[in-house]
Parts: sequence; C-alpha cells; structure tokens
Amino acid sequence: MTVEFQVMVIAFIRDWYMLQAQTSTGAKREEFTRRAKMYDGFIQDVAKPVGGDE
Repeated sequence: MTVEFQVMVIAFIRDWYMLQAQTSTGAKREEFTRRAKMYDGFIQDVAKPVGGDE
C-alpha cells in the first residue's frame, strides 16, 4: 500500500467520524470528535515534507 492510499483511507475514516459527531449528542459526540482529531493529526504528520518544516 502506498502512503497516498493510506492517507486517502484515513481521511475517509476521519470524515465518517466527523459526520457521526454532527449527528450525535453528548458523550458519543465527544468520542467521535476525539477520534476524528486523532486521525487528522496522523494525516498532518504524514503530509509534512521530508527533512523538517520548510
């Protein structure tokens, strides 16, 4: 699997969690939002250019 494909799949999962958070309330909403942010953080890490922050 290529990195691009993995990021695409993770972005899809993140979007699904965001959608669930929008239609949920209370504790479930917080859980879905937390998971979406976790996936978002992973995408940000992968998207960084190799060799630091240019």
